[in-house]
Amino acid sequence: MRIQKLTIGRENAPLLVIDNLVADADELVSDAISKRYAAPHSYYPGLRAKAPLSYQAFVVGELRGCQSLVG
Repeated sequence: MRIQKLTIGRENAPLLVIDNLVADADELVSDAISKRYAAPHSYYPGLRAKAPLSYQAFVVGELRGCQSLVG
């Protein structure tokens, strides 16, 4: 996993870029293809489906372990 803490714009708004969070992104894509998507109430942020709780827990766990890297 590679984490970059950047700033963007004149306001120096924080931006966190996380690369290679998961080992097999194709598995996530396959799972996403099989989901039911709700009709959006607006065009932003677009079509959505709930992520599996196991994936949510994985992401939270990985990011908690990296707090010292991003300050």
